[in-house]
Amino acid sequence: MLLLSSQVTIGQSVDSLILQIESANERDKIDLLHQLIVKRWLNYPDQAMFYAHDALSVSKRIKDQRQISKSLRLLAGVHYYKGDYATSLNYNTQALDIALNIEDSVLINNCYNNIGLIYFELGSHQNSLENLLRSKIIKDKIGEIYGMATTLNNIGLVYNSVGDFTKAREYFFEALNLSRDNDNNDQLIYSLNNVGFTYIKERELILAREYFDQALGVAKIIDNKNREAAAWRGVGEILFHQGNLDSAKQYYKHSLDLRNEIGEQKGISEIYYLQAKIEYQQGNQKQALELLYKSQEVAHRIGARDRLLEILQLFMTIYLETDQKNELALAQKAYINLRDSLYYDGVYRNISLIPVKLKEETDKVKLLNQQRQIESDQLRNKVYIGIILLATPLTIFLWVLYRRNKLVKDQLVISNMDVLAKNEEIQTQKEVLVANNVALESAKDLINNQKDKLQELNEELEMKVDQRTVELKAVNKELRTTSLELDNLIYKSSHDIRGPLVRIIGVCNLALMEVKDPKSLEYFRMADKASKRLSNIVDKLKIVSEINSRDFLNEKIDFMSLINESLKKNKYIEGLEELKLETSLIEDLAFYSDPSLIDLIIFNMIQNAVQLLKGSQSESKKMKITVTKDVEHLILMFDVENVDLVINKKDDFYKVLTKDDDDQQSLGIGLYTVKQCVQKLEGELLLLGDTDNVTRFTINLPLRVKL
Repeated sequence: MLLLSSQVTIGQSVDSLILQIESANERDKIDLLHQLIVKRWLNYPDQAMFYAHDALSVSKRIKDQRQISKSLRLLAGVHYYKGDYATSLNYNTQALDIALNIEDSVLINNCYNNIGLIYFELGSHQNSLENLLRSKIIKDKIGEIYGMATTLNNIGLVYNSVGDFTKAREYFFEALNLSRDNDNNDQLIYSLNNVGFTYIKERELILAREYFDQALGVAKIIDNKNREAAAWRGVGEILFHQGNLDSAKQYYKHSLDLRNEIGEQKGISEIYYLQAKIEYQQGNQKQALELLYKSQEVAHRIGARDRLLEILQLFMTIYLETDQKNELALAQKAYINLRDSLYYDGVYRNISLIPVKLKEETDKVKLLNQQRQIESDQLRNKVYIGIILLATPLTIFLWVLYRRNKLVKDQLVISNMDVLAKNEEIQTQKEVLVANNVALESAKDLINNQKDKLQELNEELEMKVDQRTVELKAVNKELRTTSLELDNLIYKSSHDIRGPLVRIIGVCNLALMEVKDPKSLEYFRMADKASKRLSNIVDKLKIVSEINSRDFLNEKIDFMSLINESLKKNKYIEGLEELKLETSLIEDLAFYSDPSLIDLIIFNMIQNAVQLLKGSQSESKKMKITVTKDVEHLILMFDVENVDLVINKKDDFYKVLTKDDDDQQSLGIGLYTVKQCVQKLEGELLLLGDTDNVTRFTINLPLRVKL
């Protein structure tokens, strides 16, 4: 990110500046246009582009080289914020050539700063750091405070990008303190964001969140959508690493909206990539690929090679998982070519050489100045000697002067020797660096060998993946066939059992009306009870077999009506009249789901409560149905009081249901039916056990809207 340095005053309002332009002369008009550019380039880059071209045109018309350089640099800044790095670099280079020609130190150091940041965005870290350090050296030399925080932040970005987070934070904190001392809120929010991103990379998420919260606080008092968008993106990335993917989506969307509003291409590509990572984590490979294509298109257009490298890595991961072999091969080839390109361009190499190189250049300048001083003193001494020869009375004076000049010359010789010694030291350091480069070349050969081995392993892995894929497809086909056969078996068996069972029930009913023998009547009553229970079990098994194959309906649910209907359906169950049912429903609930599945859940939970309470010795047999919701789920809670069943763990409860007890077996089928319905609705069934003499069953269902 870039806040190009400028010596214009930007305290006036935009409307006030526009009014002043109409009556200003050409020189004043240029300054007013420069103020408008700085005010508009972050949030309204298209307007700033218009003002920049106007300022450059007027500067050329009056042939003011300093204003031409300044206008070119500001025009480059607008192109930078729009993500057009190649054009921005061209204009900054033109501005630097003019600044060097007129020897304007302020313009020169600002151009170096801007060129360094553009190289950073283009992925050339070595060129970036060299230009940024040149800018800082000139600022230190001339004592310039304005723009120093920008340069410090930009240097920190380079070290952050190559993984030296401690070094990066040294520059970010220096910029942070400088911004606070000078009440520069734009650079303050920039520095806070940068510190936060270093902590994210080190997974210090709590520390990172503190700095982004501070940045969002500053954003409330300034109009800087560019910096605010970066802060929203930072909080989103923290939530992503904490596993809160839905909240992270919201923060990324807010950041994307701001960046689309100001046309900030780099940030747009970045957010598309981060959104793709979330979709991939949630298993939505298709949506992830669509977002990656968008991010890749913008990154190609602006030349963001580091971003392209990350995009290709995620492409390869998704193509491998989705078995898209041709696309995977193309992505791997593009990734290797881009990675090698970055390597050979020296992106990640020789960063440590830059400070040494700049120190060497500085020492050379000092040595040249000292040599010029010696030559000047020697010429002056010759003039003095000539005067002495011509003016004998002044001999004593000339002798004293000669002694003084001799002392100065000796001091210069000593200084010259010191400089030579430093040059030898620099030469030694250069030899060490050359040796390091040789070692790096050896490391490169080793990397190439490892790359070949990795290629072989990838081919072997691909063969294994193909083989496993074939095996999994065969197993899945067999499982689907088995599941279908099982559903058919249950359905046909329940249908076959229904006929004989109805006849048995009919015979029992006739016997109960005609047989007079008490003992025989008792046997027929037992047979009738068992037959009806078996009929109920057959009905439930048939329902279970139909749940997975039925189509899903999406209608608004009236929970009170379904509860009343379930009570009517359960009225034949022994013990229902003793159950005291309470309900707690939230008002104006708009919940859409499959009414028949919700009805099955409520019907079976009421029936299960009656079965559980049959053995209870308590006079109070209560059940409470609560319907509530949170941000993402509808919550159904079924609380059954005074159950004579101690439940410590969920597994213990299911063991109880396996005992040879007719009521418990019926209860087990009912709960299984509830479980199948909940799974069909993509929810979850939880058993919380016995707490304060209350057994709670909780069902969480995802909130749906009307389709």
